[in-house]
Amino acid sequence: MMAMKPFDAVSQKDGDGHVVSVTGELDMATAPALESCLKPLDGAVTLDCSGLTFMDSRGISLLVQTHLRLEEGGGRLTIAALPSSCRRVLEVMNLDEVLHLA
Repeated sequence: MMAMKPFDAVSQKDGDGHVVSVTGELDMATAPALESCLKPLDGAVTLDCSGLTFMDSRGISLLVQTHLRLEEGGGRLTIAALPSSCRRVLEVMNLDEVLHLA
C-alpha cells in the first residue's frame, strides 16, 4: 500500500508576485490550509500544482473564489502544472474558460 503524501502549501515571493506550491490532496480537509496561505496574497499569484495528486469540489471552489478575489483587486491567479486528471475536471465544468491555466 502506497503512503499518502501529506498536504502542504508553501508561499514564496517571486519578483512582483507570489508562487504557492501545493503537494498532496486538495480536499475538504486540506482546503482551509491552502486558503489561509492564499488569503493574504494579492497581485500576481501563481499556484504551482505539480505536486497535487487529487482535488475535490472544495478545492475547485477555493480556486474559483481566489480567482474572483484577485481579479476584483486587479490581480491574477495563474494555475500552473495542474495534473491532467485535475485539469480534466475543470474542463468538464468549463472552468478552463474562466480560470487561467498555464
